[in-house]
Amino acid sequence: MTHYASAEAWAQGPDRVYGELARVAVDLLPGPLDGRLVLDAGSGTGAASRALTARGARVLATDQSPAMLGYQSTARPPAVAADVAALPLPDCCVDGVVASFVLSHVDRPEAALAELARVTRSGGTVLVTAFTAGGPAHPVKVAVDGVLARYGYTPPAWYAALKGAGELRVGVPASLTALATGAGLHRTELVSLAIDVSVLGPTALAAWRLGMAQTAPWLAALPPAARSDVDSACIDAVAATPPTPLGVLVLLATT
Repeated sequence: MTHYASAEAWAQGPDRVYGELARVAVDLLPGPLDGRLVLDAGSGTGAASRALTARGARVLATDQSPAMLGYQSTARPPAVAADVAALPLPDCCVDGVVASFVLSHVDRPEAALAELARVTRSGGTVLVTAFTAGGPAHPVKVAVDGVLARYGYTPPAWYAALKGAGELRVGVPASLTALATGAGLHRTELVSLAIDVSVLGPTALAAWRLGMAQTAPWLAALPPAARSDVDSACIDAVAATPPTPLGVLVLLATT
């Protein structure tokens, strides 16, 4: 995850959208979480950690990017830098796991799921989220991408691979269910959500796209005046888009 080093840009942009998505997804976890130890795998700057803490859970966070883990807020949980497919944790050490939008980033999502199952106690819940694949791009993404193209931005090759094979492996209901079954998980349930993020407003939604790992380094390299122009143009473009929910798949499975 060497691409995910712009922690401040992420925290000021994408984290707000991912916070909304995490709150809705974490609400699907069954039973009370008070006092239970839950792993936030691929935690980024802590969107799911905050949602879990709000439900009373004790949280352990892991992420492959030390920069993301090092971006501290007043409520960041204990954290360790680690690959989601090779966690430095003993078997059956947590009561549950949340992995938000992580599996599209790994080459072998089934192996990562098996690792999440390994560290979860018997009968615990593994919750995985992924963006729904195969449909049209979200209007906010289309609007911001159009502005960026006018200013000479070209997406990096790694991002194209992620949006292609990476998201298709986990963003299709049948594929995600099959991965969970292959990883030895049981009682799988798949929930399709349409989450309204328009309530955040055009400025926050533009920051969502501009703070992503594929765009933040490019934007940061621009002269301040050009950076301000891009930011303003993106906000105006987003303001003209229709309110459209984000499609999210949530997998709930038992170890």
